[in-house]
Amino acid sequence: MELPKDNDGGVGLTIVGGDHTGSLDLGIFVKSVTPDGPADRDGRIHPGDRVIAINGQSLEGMPHHVAVDLMRKYVVVGSVCSECGGEVQRCL
Repeated sequence: MELPKDNDGGVGLTIVGGDHTGSLDLGIFVKSVTPDGPADRDGRIHPGDRVIAINGQSLEGMPHHVAVDLMRKYVVVGSVCSECGGEVQRCL
């Protein structure tokens, strides 16, 4: 999916995660979607969705600050999946 950046250079969402517990990757997730921001207007991304990749680059094992830098750098946010109980419900 492609999201255009707004005037302040963001796509209108905040992320959490990128933490590790031993060898377990806890993933990067959408924390919130800014009302009337690009992600909100698009309507396909929701709080709780897991961000799998940005601009084709996997976020698996990636620290939070690196994922934030990628989101700031690229317009394309891809492979966003909603997971429930380990089962993918929706994937864009």
